[in-house]
Amino acid sequence: MPNETPEAFDAVVELYQANTTQRDPTDPRPGPLETAALFLQPEPGHQKVVLVARLDGKPAGMVSAFTLSQSGDPNQVAALWGLVKPEFRRRGVAGSLLVQLLARLKEMGQTSILIEVLDDIEREAAVGLVSKLGLTPRIEERYSRVLVPSVDNELMASWIDQAAQLAPGYRIEQWTGPAPDHLAAQWATAKASMQDGPLDDLDYTPFTRSIDEERRVDELSEAWGYRLFRTLVLAPDGEAAGMSAIHFHTERPQVVTQGDTGVVAHHRGRRLGRWLKAASFRFVVASNPEMRVIETCNAESNRWMLDVNVAMGFRAHHAATAYQGPINNALAAIGSQGRQ
Repeated sequence: MPNETPEAFDAVVELYQANTTQRDPTDPRPGPLETAALFLQPEPGHQKVVLVARLDGKPAGMVSAFTLSQSGDPNQVAALWGLVKPEFRRRGVAGSLLVQLLARLKEMGQTSILIEVLDDIEREAAVGLVSKLGLTPRIEERYSRVLVPSVDNELMASWIDQAAQLAPGYRIEQWTGPAPDHLAAQWATAKASMQDGPLDDLDYTPFTRSIDEERRVDELSEAWGYRLFRTLVLAPDGEAAGMSAIHFHTERPQVVTQGDTGVVAHHRGRRLGRWLKAASFRFVVASNPEMRVIETCNAESNRWMLDVNVAMGFRAHHAATAYQGPINNALAAIGSQGRQ
């Protein structure tokens, strides 16, 4: 039943668009290029797998996985995502897809799987599935959104102005796309500040990319249709102090994603995070008049960044719980139960 993409790519687009419409019905649907970027284009050193099921000649469901861990890490973690259309549920689609996906991941050397469960109408069924797979809750997350017209521009200006008093001598650098040569090292250092973010009970080892790896990831993102906006804070001596990454896909400029925002540990306490958020917001607004909403995700335990987001106007949009467990346990459980 399942077929591997790219042969089933049209089905992947159809299924992902249906899922997006169900989750966020007011959003424009993702296009084929954005879908390909999400499901087919892995970052250097990582892999993606997608399996699609058809029933009665129609796309019925899909599962996907992408590897998270760095090569050589003894704990190889893969994040899974999937959906089954409502009209095809309870017909063995999820079980058949999962058996094949888990077997493939085990062949690839993965040892642990991670599945995020949203707090929506399908939560009860999803929690039941991850529990059967032997996965346990590891971290609570909050997906937040802010409508662009609701952002207080005077507040953003005050956050920027406060930097002169709280961080004298610090300065902002901004650009679109991969980091320019003269800032590439500082950008990589600032990105590394994300590695000490809260992981709660996740069994995962964060890693830092090299300068060349950071540039390559951004180059690939641009090639697949993303517009990248980068904001870097430099200390008076030129050392990297913090960063913020924000982007949108050219097929859906209305929906902007606030990605990583981090401050290097020994530069914290100067409200650089607020400065980064405000400066990034102004930067992307000036370049994208079509944007109407910004979305982001944070661990619930990351109270400092959540406080900044709430002050900026972000409000909870979806709650999520990430479940994790050994792939061998999941394979044994799904094999013993047969099709779900």
